[in-house]
Amino acid sequence: SGEAQFSQLTTPSNPLEVFQTGRRVSFLSKTSCKYLRCLPDGNLDSLGVLDAYSNFFVTCVSPNRFTLRNCGYNTQYISFAAGLLACRGTGGPDCEFSASITTDSYVILEAVANPGHHIGTLNTGAVTNPAQTLKEHLAAHFKPMQTNTADTAFKEVSSTLQKDVNKAVTSGNQLQALQNGHIVLLESKLSKKCIQLRSDGVADALGLAEASSEYTVYVTQSPTEQFYSFSKKQHPSVHLAIEQGVLVAGNAPLDPSAQFRAHLVAPNFLALECVGQTGAFIGALGDGSIADPTKTTPADDAAHLLVRHQVLYL
Repeated sequence: SGEAQFSQLTTPSNPLEVFQTGRRVSFLSKTSCKYLRCLPDGNLDSLGVLDAYSNFFVTCVSPNRFTLRNCGYNTQYISFAAGLLACRGTGGPDCEFSASITTDSYVILEAVANPGHHIGTLNTGAVTNPAQTLKEHLAAHFKPMQTNTADTAFKEVSSTLQKDVNKAVTSGNQLQALQNGHIVLLESKLSKKCIQLRSDGVADALGLAEASSEYTVYVTQSPTEQFYSFSKKQHPSVHLAIEQGVLVAGNAPLDPSAQFRAHLVAPNFLALECVGQTGAFIGALGDGSIADPTKTTPADDAAHLLVRHQVLYL
């Protein structure tokens, strides 16, 4: 599958501003914490990462009336056909939407030809029944992320996209790197290498600065704090998790075992504490082995991680 070059990803102060002809937009689901995407069979789900198949080209028909054409399958539009949501439309009236905004700056997408029918997805990523999805349902709430590309054509490259890993960004405030959709490396202070999940599901801190060690960040919000999940970029269904006191490959991104609190510790480092097991931290020793999360504290160098935000180049 192809991946897109994102020169900049922004969330506008007024989310409705993204719905202008020529804009390219990705929709982050409030329930799944991943992106609405078009699948090869023309169906939709919200388990996407930031690539061409989760990016849509906006064309306005009239004020607050627009179509969404997929950038990966660039002849296919999101549409309602016979009351069903898919990405097989050809740009006709069944492909037209209007948008409204929630009090917390999410958008709701409603079918123009079928008032009261809304795009919605569950926390599993599955599409909901549009006729039964109401504006007040969290399933219908999406955060629009505007993608600015370097030219008028949405650029796609192969999955072997070359990256200048030496240009990975290390922010002075590590929390700045932990934003929805960011691709990051988690570098151990002691091993000087990256936290990785091997193909056998075992974790270590011997990863190189390459795709096998990269994670996509997803952010969820509680009433008082933010939680972070880390999806393996090469295998988006696999997440870092602490289960029964062991750092493992989890497969339930919204489970507390796969969500983490971020604590700023030493300069330029942070520590990640498991939401599902208070006091359990991701940690790595100098030989690259994973420290016992239940015996690792923010004061330990083993818990100190340097977050590198990957910048992609063609």
